Amino acid sequence: MAQPKILNVLYQSDNNYAMVTGVSIESLCMNNAHLDQINVYLLDDGISKENLARIKGIAEKYGRNLIPVDPTSIRNMLIQLKVEPWRGTYTTYYKLFAASTLDLPTDRVLQIDGDTIINGPLDELIEMVLGDLSAPPHGTAFSPNTSAASTSPERITTSIAESCSSANQTGTPMAALNRLSTT
Repeated sequence: MAQPKILNVLYQSDNNYAMVTGVSIESLCMNNAHLDQINVYLLDDGISKENLARIKGIAEKYGRNLIPVDPTSIRNMLIQLKVEPWRGTYTTYYKLFAASTLDLPTDRVLQIDGDTIINGPLDELIEMVLGDLSAPPHGTAFSPNTSAASTSPERITTSIAESCSSANQTGTPMAALNRLSTT
């Protein structure tokens, strides 16, 4: 018997982006209806009850699991590390730390930005052999040239926090993430 095709997806959103994120989730479900299971983990940074109900309705319409995730512990860690909010919110940073906090039924999770339209099936991502490209322990995914054994969690967390804080000086969070891959 063939292995069930299970796709775990991570989104993060606040109420301002909830409608756009809902459209992305709808496109994900619509174009992957053939998969056995889709688990949508949603880092909920203040989505209104009404908008969260709408997003849950989309998942239910396709028989999919929507798992709201409270990002409070991640936010508190970012505050403790003195990371400055990006345009008044920490939402954009949650994906950096969330994967290690999720209870996943498989060994992978796909992070999708809320403004992404999925226009086809994602089977190849489920079946792809990742080998050394799979996400190493918490936080090291951004340093492909550094082995997890030689990098302490404290160093990784500090590097991420420093890069996130400097994003405000360089203009974008992606500039900060790009620096992480070279440290």
